[in-house]
Amino acid sequence: MGRLRRFLHLPPNERRLVLAALCCVAGARLAVSLLTFPALCRLVDRPCRRRSPAHAPERIAWAVAAAARFIPRSTCLTQAVAAHWLLRRGGSPAVLCFGVLRDAGAGFHAHAWVESEGRVLIGGGAVEGFTRLARIG
Repeated sequence: MGRLRRFLHLPPNERRLVLAALCCVAGARLAVSLLTFPALCRLVDRPCRRRSPAHAPERIAWAVAAAARFIPRSTCLTQAVAAHWLLRRGGSPAVLCFGVLRDAGAGFHAHAWVESEGRVLIGGGAVEGFTRLARIG
């Protein structure tokens, strides 16, 4: 009940943002599960025609992280795709980045994150040491 109460106490525009983020995270989770990587890249890179109300990039990142807690197996890729969609719909610049890290002890790791205006918004805590392989946007 505490989460619902906190949600209901948000301003209306923040509630709409969280609901939009929930839809985007769910859609991104489905896309990541069903599409091949090239098809996912084409989907993410499509031009965005519809504009939503502009929100600060940090608020979009917050909403995506909050919504991801309710979608099972919301990986860094799922969250990055959702954040990329929401940022572009709001007219903010967004770059979806993919990287790898080879760790001598643990092996090979892949990671996805979103940058906007030179700042990492989603997936930022783990970006250090990753070699960037690709960028979309």
